[in-house]
Amino acid sequence: MLLRLNPELKEPPPVAARKTHALDPKRVHFFKSMLKLHGDAKNLDAGRAVHLQMITSGYHRDRYLCNLLIQMYGRCRSVHDAIAVFHTVSRKNVFTWTILIVAHTHNGLFFEAVELFREMDVHGVQSDEFTFSAILEACSNLGLAFLSLGKTIHSRIHQQGLKLTSVLATSLISMYGRCGCVNPAVKIFHSLENPTVICSTAMIDAYAQNGHIEQAAEIFERMQLQVLDPDLIAWTAMMTAYNQLGHAREALLLFRKMDLQGLEPDRFAFVAAIDACSSIPSLEQGTVLHSRLLASSVECDGVVGNALLNFYAKAGLVHESRSLFSSMKVKNVVTWSAIVAAYAQNGHHEPAVELFREMLLDGVAPNKVTFVSLLFSCSHAGLVDESLYWLSSMLPDYSVKPLEQHCVCVIDILGRAGRLDEAQRLLSGRSDFNSELVQLVSATLLGFCNVHGEFSRGAGIAEQVLELESEKGQAYISVSNFYATTKNPGE
Repeated sequence: MLLRLNPELKEPPPVAARKTHALDPKRVHFFKSMLKLHGDAKNLDAGRAVHLQMITSGYHRDRYLCNLLIQMYGRCRSVHDAIAVFHTVSRKNVFTWTILIVAHTHNGLFFEAVELFREMDVHGVQSDEFTFSAILEACSNLGLAFLSLGKTIHSRIHQQGLKLTSVLATSLISMYGRCGCVNPAVKIFHSLENPTVICSTAMIDAYAQNGHIEQAAEIFERMQLQVLDPDLIAWTAMMTAYNQLGHAREALLLFRKMDLQGLEPDRFAFVAAIDACSSIPSLEQGTVLHSRLLASSVECDGVVGNALLNFYAKAGLVHESRSLFSSMKVKNVVTWSAIVAAYAQNGHHEPAVELFREMLLDGVAPNKVTFVSLLFSCSHAGLVDESLYWLSSMLPDYSVKPLEQHCVCVIDILGRAGRLDEAQRLLSGRSDFNSELVQLVSATLLGFCNVHGEFSRGAGIAEQVLELESEKGQAYISVSNFYATTKNPGE
């Protein structure tokens, strides 16, 4: 779970500049209010209308208002418009740069945000705590490859003599946690005299990301005992932590306790609870949550819809999954992958393959998860040549590198079809398979050799299995079973 800070960047209105350019303070206040209103409502058309009014009345060159325009466009998810306004500002200050960087991070353009930060450095504009917070969020999302930049920013915070505010502390804790470095996050957290709710929540998330569920629970319990009551974000972070580490029942119990505290769940809390029901699985509790969700004011958006889709699929309710899928207005790759998996996991293999084709016609590119479900269904539907086609097209056509699961599916398909020579070639060509996986797949091929009467091939594979297995017990069992059930009468 990623904690997103939304500090309000407040640049003081440039009074002297307004007098110089004869700008009416009342008009400036009007435009400021309108831009904030439409930005908060994510009403792009209305925001553009205000921008047009600013142009026609000569207010579009004022840096203060331009900064607010960039902010409005970022909140309305129109980064292109935000960039266009940015380039019209002649004397860009730290607010101008930071607001554009935040517009990028809040719209998932993390690499571009880092590039802007570097460009800002080149222009000699000194970053403030909000700039650093935004870039630390980008580093958190970009992962381990950007840990060094995160560490550099940590050093620069000290070098500039900036106070370690709640905003900066939370950003640093989140960055280190998501980059797999929990120790620096713990050091920062313990250096805080009075950690805020959001800092404590970030530490819970950092512990959870790195598998330290006991330490995460300890902080959560400490928050409950102190005057510092956990907020909804903290409850959700703890539920997500339990889910990630396979403690779904504890996550649901926490959801019930949250109810008793009188906290109204938001979409993220609902998703955490629904995911827990999927893992158990608990059809009764999941359907109750769905009904409660529909009765609440929470919008059933793509994130919530995908969680429900996965829940019904895990419960074996394919019809309900399809109905929910059809009702969803926005279908992304996660949505399509979930419905393909729903059919594949419940034995409806030909419809799963057909849904995959519909996904492509809808212009949605599949990911590695989608391909696992597709190839699994191809295997059980006997679509041998089609599975080979999809495996070979993954990287060149969809930029998805075939992983172990994909190749094992196709080897299984070839083995079922008696095309053992092709299956062996595919296995021998996978240098990324570890010895344990090679032994497991080879043992499976032994069974297919017996089914299809290929004794000589099986004898050769049996020797390889014995050579691969360091712990000989399982290897001898596989080989023994092969020879015991072989159909070769001469042995």
